[in-house]
Amino acid sequence: MANQLTSRRAARTVRMLGGASVSAALAIGAAGTAFASSISDFSAAAECDGGKGVLIVTDKDASHARATVSVFLEQYGADAKRVAVRKVKGSRTGTTLTIAEHWQSRAVYRIRVKAGKIDADIQPNLTTPSRACKKKDPAPARPRSASAVPAAAPRSSTSIPGAAHRLAATGVDAPTDVAAGIAAALAVMGSAAVFYSLRRR
Repeated sequence: MANQLTSRRAARTVRMLGGASVSAALAIGAAGTAFASSISDFSAAAECDGGKGVLIVTDKDASHARATVSVFLEQYGADAKRVAVRKVKGSRTGTTLTIAEHWQSRAVYRIRVKAGKIDADIQPNLTTPSRACKKKDPAPARPRSASAVPAAAPRSSTSIPGAAHRLAATGVDAPTDVAAGIAAALAVMGSAAVFYSLRRR
């Protein structure tokens, strides 16, 4: 009987110790999760992507807590414009959040992070490089191949058959030949008239 009571008490003690250990482990784990995040787990940079500006926020929170990231453009030490508000879930290797922003050289951005008990700015503020992003120059157009232009055909001069031969033989042109023929005909007619008048006498 005494042995049974001792065994029951030992089992009850073991159960109580086991339950306490589990509760302690859960509490430690919860506390570790709640306080794992730190503003130092977050970083920011300004880069160029294909000639366009982007702001990149990296979250290396190993607790995988979700964070809200707000980006503000600063001017004269105050917020001039809210650029974007994004959510990101961190990872041990780092989760990147890319925000399109046409940033100018030497521009200053304030980046606010809210995650669990964190509600702070990434320090220091992000200052962009001294040279802004440039668009890539378009590829030069290929020169068109010059098409061959056919040479103009020489004009064919119209020639009168036999004219060149007559000009070579007489050294005069065609109208001169016609006048000479008429003169010869008139001379023949005059001779005939003289001969006829002499015959009548």
